[in-house]
Amino acid sequence: MVKEIKEFGAWSEQTSSSGRKYFYNRDTEVSQWEKPKEWREYEVRLAEQERLNAEQERITQQVRVLL
Repeated sequence: MVKEIKEFGAWSEQTSSSGRKYFYNRDTEVSQWEKPKEWREYEVRLAEQERLNAEQERITQQVRVLL
């Protein structure tokens, strides 16, 4: 399971007074509603790595059973 991160580089996830999430870049002082592209891409890579790790663990367990 991918852990949801609240900060990525200079970006952080914030909550508006209405309760809506937005993203703030402390270096550029930019705020936006959409999660930054590089943050989304990182989460995709992280999820893929976790999937591969789980698959490797499953294979390792199968090999142990065979031995």
